[in-house]
Amino acid sequence: MILFLNVFLKPDSAGATWFEYDRGDLPSFSKHKVLLHTLRTYRQVGFSKAYLNIEFHPDYKVPLAFHADCATTIDCPDVVVSGVQVKHQKDWQEAYRLMASEHPGEPIWLAGNHDHPIVDATMIEPIKKLFADHPDYLMSVMYSHWPEFVDQALIHESQLDPSGFVSYLVQDVHSIRVVSQELFRQWWFNVDYGDVELPRSDWWFKGGIHGGEILVKSPWYRSYTPLREVCRHFDGYSHIAPELGPTCPCPPLTIPHRPDPDTQLSKMNCVARRYSREVPPSWTEWIIPERPVCYTV
Repeated sequence: MILFLNVFLKPDSAGATWFEYDRGDLPSFSKHKVLLHTLRTYRQVGFSKAYLNIEFHPDYKVPLAFHADCATTIDCPDVVVSGVQVKHQKDWQEAYRLMASEHPGEPIWLAGNHDHPIVDATMIEPIKKLFADHPDYLMSVMYSHWPEFVDQALIHESQLDPSGFVSYLVQDVHSIRVVSQELFRQWWFNVDYGDVELPRSDWWFKGGIHGGEILVKSPWYRSYTPLREVCRHFDGYSHIAPELGPTCPCPPLTIPHRPDPDTQLSKMNCVARRYSREVPPSWTEWIIPERPVCYTV
């Protein structure tokens, strides 16, 4: 599996966020520290190659040798570090050519954010096996924003995979997905987007990430959501709804990591209640008995 991290970090004073997250009584952390923590948890994946494109706003006080620290932290045998974020279609195309030539067919862990650390590595090997078992599929796995995508799976006519995933057909281009190489290729080669800035696959043209129109187009493909949470947004999900704030079963995170007190089933039921939905019995049967959380950093 290949990691492709592509981020631009701003200081808070430069308008870095569009929402004031509710962290409860938890302390806040600088973005570069959250990124290092995220990369430290990614060691559990065992990437064959890692591309770390980390660009900073001119006003961000970047620690000395930060990029070198990132390369060491990920603990990957082959790391390419850049201080420039990929922003144009031609550069995304070149990235694909490099990955396809050096690691043909390997799935791509696409990380358009710096702050989605692993909270439970139990599903990492099943994710790898899922791609290995379907080498020719147009497919992806959502590895974060678990409450939102459990809800999407509940809405759609989802298929239950015995290895612990539910899946359905989509055309979205979220940049927090593990994607097949062929799907990644089609995102960046099927349509000519010209020379507009596209720092993320899900970038909203003429308005940044939260306004305008998503320019990147996708074919229909199968999207898989794990029945166990894999990664979590570091500041939690209070931007979705107040009841998904610091007291919910998927709360904001801290450094060092604190294990969640809630079981996987309680997390699932909380999400279902938030959206006034019922968890299918087949999902519950897979979740019970509770499997222990795997977290080894």
